[in-house]
Amino acid sequence: SATQLTALTSGQLGALSSAQLSAFTTSQAAQLTTSQITALTPAQLAGLGSTAIAALSTNQLRALSTTQVVALTSSQLAGLTGTQISALAPNQLAAFSSNQMAGLSAGQVGELSTGQIAALTSTQFQSLSPTGISGLSATQLGSLTTAQIGLLTPLQIGGLTPEQVGVLNLSQFGALTPTQIGALSATGITGLTTAQINQMSLAQIAGLSPAQVGNLSPDAVGAVSPGDIAGMSVTQLSSLVRAQLRSLSVSQFNALTANQVSSLGAAQIANLTATELSSLTPTQLAALSPAQTGSLSAAELGALTSTQIASLTPIQLASIAPGTIATLSTSTLSYLTVSQIDTLSPNQINAL
Repeated sequence: SATQLTALTSGQLGALSSAQLSAFTTSQAAQLTTSQITALTPAQLAGLGSTAIAALSTNQLRALSTTQVVALTSSQLAGLTGTQISALAPNQLAAFSSNQMAGLSAGQVGELSTGQIAALTSTQFQSLSPTGISGLSATQLGSLTTAQIGLLTPLQIGGLTPEQVGVLNLSQFGALTPTQIGALSATGITGLTTAQINQMSLAQIAGLSPAQVGNLSPDAVGAVSPGDIAGMSVTQLSSLVRAQLRSLSVSQFNALTANQVSSLGAAQIANLTATELSSLTPTQLAALSPAQTGSLSAAELGALTSTQIASLTPIQLASIAPGTIATLSTSTLSYLTVSQIDTLSPNQINAL
């Protein structure tokens, strides 16, 4: 009975084997006094079942020594409720091993107080599993220092949800290394806010993989600073799809280097808006390959200004199909210079 159980002396309790303690019911475990809990050896404590451990009150749990805490098995830890986890004293949580930290579930991590999180050592913090990290709330994430943000491993970064990524403040986001940026998952990257994107450094932009760039929303692409646009690799730019390309502002588009413009696929060039096409600088226009100019429709060619049309090279003009030439408006044709008309092929001339 409860009376008999609580009457056991430390010596009598110490004589019980792990096997005997494993037979304790939840109600019996809940009747143990804090003094009796303290008297249990690590081996005896490990004998208590996970359901018995889960039945311990917060006062009973807080009576555990750090030596006892370290002895808790993975199954016992898995059985701890959020209330129990949040009740652990700082010195008890500090005693958790890396394996114990890694075993905490998302729900358990989500119950840690900001004070408990702040007290975690670097090793403990990095031991949290990606699943555990996914349990951090907006309040918990907001409490992380830039130093703790810098400790996040690529695997942990990959566990962040879009909502978690979006709540990182600008100081926290600025502390992410290119490697960490590159570790964001395909879904996690979609959580980036326009403010975060706009303040990204060139090094952080360089950390984005082509697949991540392709997963950015049009609004996110539209928030990339012109300077960062100019710093993107041709491989990154090759991932931009129609909606993303069309989200670029004139200032962003004008920031593209000649090498970047020439690297765009024919399909990408064909997906540009009339505003983007008409904003092509002389240097950018000159960088267009025959394959790129050949992909432009009559309507897209019609978006070019008279100055742009007049600057097309013979090689670029030769790439335009006779069928496209035939559908050019009279105003667009009027922009061609005499020397340009002289370079048109017989098939192009016959199409007029």
